[in-house]
Amino acid sequence: ANNGTVRFQGGFRVGFIAVVRLHHVGDVVPVSVLRDGAVHELQITLKVAARLVPREQYDVRPHYVVFGGLVFQELTKNLLKTWKDYSKNAPRHLLHAYRTEVRSPTRSGLVVFSGLLADASNYGYDDHLHEIVDTVNGVEVQDLRHFAAMCDAAFAE
Repeated sequence: ANNGTVRFQGGFRVGFIAVVRLHHVGDVVPVSVLRDGAVHELQITLKVAARLVPREQYDVRPHYVVFGGLVFQELTKNLLKTWKDYSKNAPRHLLHAYRTEVRSPTRSGLVVFSGLLADASNYGYDDHLHEIVDTVNGVEVQDLRHFAAMCDAAFAE
C-alpha cells in the first residue's frame, strides 16, 4: 500500500510508526522496499529523530526578532501551546510542520511571523500572522539567528 501502512503480525496493516516504535535507537531493522517494480532488502540503523521544530523547552525564554514592528519567533511547541487546546486551534500548517518537518544541512529551525506592533508603516501585515518565513530576498531562511542577520543586512543597505 502507498498510504504509510505496513503488514504487521498476523498480516493486518498498521501505520509504519507502530513498527518503528517496537525498536530502539541504534537497532538495525530489516526493511523491504519496492522501487521501480523490484523489491530491495535493506538494513536500516535507527537514529534519533532530527526534528526541525523543538519540543517543549523548560526554563528557556523565547527568542524573537522585531523588524519594522513585525515580531518573528522560532516555531516551537511552546509557541504552539499559546493557543488553547493547540492541537485543535493552532494553525494547521504550523501543526503539520511541528509533526513532520526534519532538520537538514540548510535548515535548522522555522521562523514564524508571530506578532505585530501596530503602526501605520506596517498596516495590513496582520493578514500574514502565523505564516512561516521561507526566504528573505530570495535566500532560504536557515533559522532565527540567520533570519536576524539577514534583517540586519537589509537594514544596513
